[in-house]
Amino acid sequence: MVMADVRYLMTEAASKFLFDNFGLRRSPKTLSKLRCVGGGPVFQAYGRTPVYTPARLTEYALSLLSPERASTSTADKPERRLAANDAATAATASPAPRRRGRRRKARDDARGEPAPLAAGPGAD
Repeated sequence: MVMADVRYLMTEAASKFLFDNFGLRRSPKTLSKLRCVGGGPVFQAYGRTPVYTPARLTEYALSLLSPERASTSTADKPERRLAANDAATAATASPAPRRRGRRRKARDDARGEPAPLAAGPGAD
């Protein structure tokens, strides 16, 4: 069986690799956290020791790049802008009428103000 000449990097070496080759600052602790929560580079394990390959670290670093832009006004994801506009439109719409809570009712009762009459059977 022929083994490919693959170099494996431990967490600290992977952190250094990302900085030296891409200027990407990911501390060993950050890489450790990303192994737990996801979103980091693909890794393998030798027993309990996580290891990374340079190819997978390169894929990870390149996946973080945005598409090329001609200016800063070019949006990455127009869907986000539309969603934000929808939220702003919803916020400016007329709000639902407010209800009287228990505290306000109790305060009005203490002041002696009459409570609003509820329409019931026999009400005109």
